[in-house]
Amino acid sequence: MLFLNSWKLLKFVVSLLIIAIASWLLLHLYALLGLFIALAYPFWWFFLQKQTVCFYCATHEEGQHCPLCKRTINKSTGVFPETFTSAFFNSSLLLVLFLFAFGLVYFEGNLLTYAGFRLYTPRTVSFSIPEKNQFSIDEIFPLYIELRNIEVPVNTVRTDLRFDPKMLEVTEISTKESFANIFVQKEFDNEAGYVRLAGGLPNPGFDGEGGLFGTVYFKALKTGVVKVEYLPTSMVLANDGKGTNVLKDLGSTSYIIVNEPIMDEKSYSKMDLTLGPDVLGEKRTVQMEFYEDKSSVLGATAKDAGTNGADALNDETIYEDVSEVSESVSQKKALGDVVFSVLEWFDKVVIGFWSDVF
Repeated sequence: MLFLNSWKLLKFVVSLLIIAIASWLLLHLYALLGLFIALAYPFWWFFLQKQTVCFYCATHEEGQHCPLCKRTINKSTGVFPETFTSAFFNSSLLLVLFLFAFGLVYFEGNLLTYAGFRLYTPRTVSFSIPEKNQFSIDEIFPLYIELRNIEVPVNTVRTDLRFDPKMLEVTEISTKESFANIFVQKEFDNEAGYVRLAGGLPNPGFDGEGGLFGTVYFKALKTGVVKVEYLPTSMVLANDGKGTNVLKDLGSTSYIIVNEPIMDEKSYSKMDLTLGPDVLGEKRTVQMEFYEDKSSVLGATAKDAGTNGADALNDETIYEDVSEVSESVSQKKALGDVVFSVLEWFDKVVIGFWSDVF
């Protein structure tokens, strides 16, 4: 008898656990897709009326009156909505259920955040676009690699630039006054038209609203309009223990190169001071540089880069390099945290999806 009672109790606990897990999954699934189901319900009713369910008819006993369909419930003939009013109210019910499900997921997410789990790191960072865009032949001018709209601390940045090597050439990459103090790559290729600057800083990272990461100095070679753009291989990693890429916008800018000098003597003096030995080739004891001087990006020659050049960027190499810069702050290795990690992942999918949508 004791064995039978124990077996019944075990079956009850297992059944209860299965129901709880299934309900939890269903809740999160509906929090993700419920809005689309609610909005699509009237279309289902219009095109597939008899395959659509009126929830009032389905949940009440046969013979009762449905105030929405304005008919007596007869489940043998179907429980589909009879009128547009019924379809509208059923759609509204689905919408309310979606809001309720999302509210529960959001509340669960807040509890996890309070417990020290960051569910969603939003993509907000972008590169600033320079205002001045007209220069003369042989003029050397800077492109400031500046980050803006930083909402969470960042610890690793990689910037990949593409330009027309027939119209521009890189003379120097400066890291003076950068918020980063460790650089793993500082390279340019004037034959392929590519620049890469990668580095960062240890924990707790950089938490300013914006900051200067580096400066690329270009020399104008030929008249015309030339475009300089950030490549999709650029990234800004958050100091969240996961290396979340928070880069939202890449951006590009166009420069007009003219024959005539457009600067007065005061401007030339300022440019000479900017390009003096205190800036170009500066030695800063607070920075650590792990790159080597070479004429190719990641060891790829201009011939390897080809017309596209995107294949010359080796992502595996940079991820190995930036791992020396990023410091993990995650402490979620305990066995008890595995469950919370699963909860975190589901909540991140739901909340992150709707955060991106709205």
